[in-house]
Amino acid sequence: MFFGRIILLTYLGHIISDSLADDSDILREVRSMFVRSNILKRRLGYCSQPVKVVLFRSYCLNMYETVLWQSFSAKSINRLCSCYHKCMKHFFGYYSRYSVCSMLFELNLPSFDTLLINSSAVFDRNWLASDIYWPRVSGSQPFDGLRT
Repeated sequence: MFFGRIILLTYLGHIISDSLADDSDILREVRSMFVRSNILKRRLGYCSQPVKVVLFRSYCLNMYETVLWQSFSAKSINRLCSCYHKCMKHFFGYYSRYSVCSMLFELNLPSFDTLLINSSAVFDRNWLASDIYWPRVSGSQPFDGLRT
């Protein structure tokens, strides 16, 4: 009996590769963002700009798993950044050569880097405020049981 090697595994909607790199999961997020923005454009493209901003914030800025990505290539994260800007321009009707800084300022939306930093800060704040004790993974001290 031969058992093949599993290269990619999907667990709770996230892609885990055999090399534990997060590039596959980032590309999944890219596809997901394109799908969400296209659905919003098709169904609610006629709404006013303030309504579109609220919809975009609700459906396209919820990238919770970004703080868990540890091993990825610059190419993958640049694709996600490019996807973020393209989806925003497409949804709000800006032409492709329009300045990203001007668009972000007009819409009062965060830049991609700000989005990543804020999600990391929120995760860290919630992590420190929780009562959960987790053992150190990369530290030299072994797990010694529950916190007293």
